[in-house]
Amino acid sequence: EFPLHNLPQSVVDVLQISALVYVVSLHFDAAKLGFLYVAFRILEAPIGLLIAPISQLFLQAAGEASHEGKPLAPLVRTTLVRTMVLTVGIIPVFVFWGEPLVVFVFNKPEMREAGTVVALLSFWYFTDYLKASVIQVVVFLKRQKELLIYSCVRTVLSISVLAFFSSHYSFVITLTAISATISIYNLLLVFWLQRIARS
Repeated sequence: EFPLHNLPQSVVDVLQISALVYVVSLHFDAAKLGFLYVAFRILEAPIGLLIAPISQLFLQAAGEASHEGKPLAPLVRTTLVRTMVLTVGIIPVFVFWGEPLVVFVFNKPEMREAGTVVALLSFWYFTDYLKASVIQVVVFLKRQKELLIYSCVRTVLSISVLAFFSSHYSFVITLTAISATISIYNLLLVFWLQRIARS
């Protein structure tokens, strides 16, 4: 059952990012696409440095707890708190100092707009950090099918938001809209993960 739902889940996740890249390239100039790529690279860095180790610890602890018949809810809650403590300080840096940070790192004043993109997408990625730290709980609870449905709804919704806002509004407003949409989705998903862990 795991491969049956995991492969489509991966495809859906890739589709969402691909749709964002495609829509930006369709409605905005190539420089905007470059800024988006740089922002993704910067925002994804904490996932490898902080979230992946936390997720691995959660996976190991959840496996042991599941084998021993212990509830997973306390572990999910503790992992979310740990993730928030480790990453919450990153968001103000991205939001308030994203532009000068990117300019400093690349030593190019023209990269300032990439810093703006980092700031706009920062809360989306913060909620992604939370989600990624405990998402594997669905494996132990055998709820991969529900997660796949959630992800399909998210992708359809995000593509719809992208299509509408990119056709009528600016690059900044479009990114703000998609960031808000996915952030709300991620928070709802985290609440759902906590709820099924208590069931």
